[in-house]
Amino acid sequence: MMSGNSCTLGQLIDLAMEVEQKAYDFYAGLEEKFKNNEQFVSCVCGIKEDELLHYRILTEIQEALPDHRLTMPIPKEKVVPVQRVIKFLDTVDLDGMSDVDEVIDAIRTLEEVEFDVVMAFVDTEEIDFELTREYLKNESLDHNNRIYLAQQCLLD
Repeated sequence: MMSGNSCTLGQLIDLAMEVEQKAYDFYAGLEEKFKNNEQFVSCVCGIKEDELLHYRILTEIQEALPDHRLTMPIPKEKVVPVQRVIKFLDTVDLDGMSDVDEVIDAIRTLEEVEFDVVMAFVDTEEIDFELTREYLKNESLDHNNRIYLAQQCLLD
């Protein structure tokens, strides 16, 4: 997919869509693992639904871009955060998590690296990105609040 120090914008969008799908699956797995804790499931469900929204936004961006823009090269440094979150999601073991801190750390790690992925798109000139930095900051705060509430639900 990547050659040398770059990939195409279309490939970067595909990778980001993979991240959103894997993040959705991660949160769905947490919902299943903690299905008896309704409050926790409620907190995680909101974040999971945001992943679906992000996937749709990326799909709309990809469909809106002409082919010549989708084939534009993107520097490797834009791809690294996306690859990092895919690697994290591929290696996380929900079944092996029994400690509350381990679960919350996994959620926080995912949210941090996923935010880096989104910022790579915001800073990419080729994309007329509809989400402002203010929106992203607010969504990040919303997710942090949900993570805090989820942690409290697991500690109770």
